[in-house]
Amino acid sequence: LNCLVDYVSFSAHVDFMQNRKFISQVEPKHIILVHGQKDEMGRLKSALMLQYRQQPENKRPTITMPPNLQEVKLRFTRRRLAKVMGSLADRETEPKEGE
Repeated sequence: LNCLVDYVSFSAHVDFMQNRKFISQVEPKHIILVHGQKDEMGRLKSALMLQYRQQPENKRPTITMPPNLQEVKLRFTRRRLAKVMGSLADRETEPKEGE
């Protein structure tokens, strides 16, 4: 398995709007709500789903609120890289059509 995991620790003592703003700024692909009162997490989940519903389905983050001890499986898209060498690597701009 080749992956990168980002972990962000922040105070659990933020309100609904602060949580929503933070999540929007991070632009995650997956949101897993795991700590807090069930009603408040449900409210945040509903608000996030409304916020992201305008995006195409393949661009929306997954939003889950699993009960304790439930396994969560996430799907990640595979990144592909290409190594560029020679004169193509020296270009600072995109080639024009026909180049």
